[in-house]
Amino acid sequence: MITLFGFAGSGKTTFFQALTKSKKENYDFSKPDVKMAKLPDERLEFLAEKFASRKITFPELSFADIKGVSKNEGFPPEKLAQLSNARLIVYCLKGFGPDCNLSDDLESLELELILHDLELAEKRLSQSENPQTKTLLERCQETLTNGAPLRDCEFSAIEKGVLINYPFLSTKKVMILINRERELPAAGGSFPLLLFKRKGKEKIPVFSLCAPLEKEISELPSREREEYLKKLSLSEWSLPHFARGLLQALSLKPFYTVGEDESKAWLISEGTPAVKAAGKIHTDMEKGFIRAEVLSFEDFKKVGSLREAKHQNLVRSENKNYLVQDGDIIEFLFSK
Repeated sequence: MITLFGFAGSGKTTFFQALTKSKKENYDFSKPDVKMAKLPDERLEFLAEKFASRKITFPELSFADIKGVSKNEGFPPEKLAQLSNARLIVYCLKGFGPDCNLSDDLESLELELILHDLELAEKRLSQSENPQTKTLLERCQETLTNGAPLRDCEFSAIEKGVLINYPFLSTKKVMILINRERELPAAGGSFPLLLFKRKGKEKIPVFSLCAPLEKEISELPSREREEYLKKLSLSEWSLPHFARGLLQALSLKPFYTVGEDESKAWLISEGTPAVKAAGKIHTDMEKGFIRAEVLSFEDFKKVGSLREAKHQNLVRSENKNYLVQDGDIIEFLFSK
């Protein structure tokens, strides 16, 4: 699950609606608003058009929206507990208005997680009798006391196995989303502000969007969307950049199956061999795997057709141990 986390007024819920194509409703925010979102994928749209596919199936991920609070109020423990199931936390920052202070907002959100984890570490430390566990928790306590998140620490595989039993929040992967509500969006990438002041901070992806505009664009059909972007003098849509950033942060890669019936994106973990990717589609494909016929999206885009790609020997036959790459177009051959 990917959880959007930010203060009230940051545009977080508007962006959630853009992602999930949901409408504003009287939702009970005592619990997270959880919905599935079809991630925009311009490569998949290109393939579906080229193959005249009757159906197009976008990759899906689960998103949660936690109700924001004012910065002065701070998040109560029950709200922070709603982050415990997050695989990735997206810090949503307000990038507009006279009171805009990106660095301060970001540090405040980060501090919410650090203080939560510090209280947890101290509590568990007082309860622990295992010497190795106590040493690990003391190390966590020292890091958090110094104002750094636990994701800054290097932990061994054994230590990670211990920490997974504790609901620490600052160990989780994070991304930064800046909502420039009164401006046109900028494409994903590095933001030219020193958002984190500590040295040795891991590189965190930063994206700048206009949440209301993204919501408006996301509701348009593909062809109308292209015309609308031209009208706004925008060369490309920002939401797909953000979607790719999410997948990269989660170490997920899409591969594609294509045809007249359906063009579909499948999400797999980085380092997945072809035989396991085949099993993602159907267990029979994994059991009877013979080989994978592979064509990269970039090669297909250059030549424009599967027939020409085969003519130029761009389609490769790969065995079961081939590691599937981002954007591979694959046909699996298997025995029934």
